[in-house]
Amino acid sequence: MSTGDRKVKDPNEVLDYVFRWGPSERNKDPWMADDETIVSHNISIDPDSEGLNVEESEATNDAKDVVVWLSGGTNTVTYRVVCQIVTSYSRTGIRSMFLEVRKR
Repeated sequence: MSTGDRKVKDPNEVLDYVFRWGPSERNKDPWMADDETIVSHNISIDPDSEGLNVEESEATNDAKDVVVWLSGGTNTVTYRVVCQIVTSYSRTGIRSMFLEVRKR
């Protein structure tokens, strides 16, 4: 997922979203080096008082990407979901996506 991606979810869905950082077939423009890994990550949501919840987040098995599970949200509200990582090279990266909640 690149900076500024826009997704849509229903308020009743619980869905997973992937922030891609490392080299892979799906990520043609990797931010991390081949031997670099994610050592920590943080997920934040803005606005944070409108009911979108982080159910779970984790680095993938190869520590190249972050998966976040989101639930809830208020109908017609667009949220900014931010993923901040720190890598084994002590670099900090930030990516975000916009998530519009809309009843389907």
